[in-house]
Amino acid sequence: MKIRPILWQLGFWTNFITVSWLALTPSPPRPIAEISDIVLHALAFLVLTFLLAMAHFPRRLLWPALLMFFYGAGLEMLQGFMGARFAEWKDLGVDLVGISMGLLLLHFQGDAVDRLLQTVLQALRLER
Repeated sequence: MKIRPILWQLGFWTNFITVSWLALTPSPPRPIAEISDIVLHALAFLVLTFLLAMAHFPRRLLWPALLMFFYGAGLEMLQGFMGARFAEWKDLGVDLVGISMGLLLLHFQGDAVDRLLQTVLQALRLER
């Protein structure tokens, strides 16, 4: 059994749930709230885009980009309906920057990161 695809999927869905909760909770944990909103959005969408592609769309760029864009737009719309949070065009723009950075990481380093994970799993005798 190959554990690597399962780990990529687990990584994506864990981050997806965490980012969704942080984006929709009325007041995120204080240490998170103290980090720049721009940094949080860019980093979240960089990681989510990369993990989505590695988990579900290997060697494809369009689907992860589109799905992450609609996810970001959906989060902003939901925040617009909440009393304690606000929808902002700037946030969606920063999400696009994060998506682009995730696609660049995927394009230039995706295979190398996957090989590194495979090497670690082989060293731990979890995968052949």
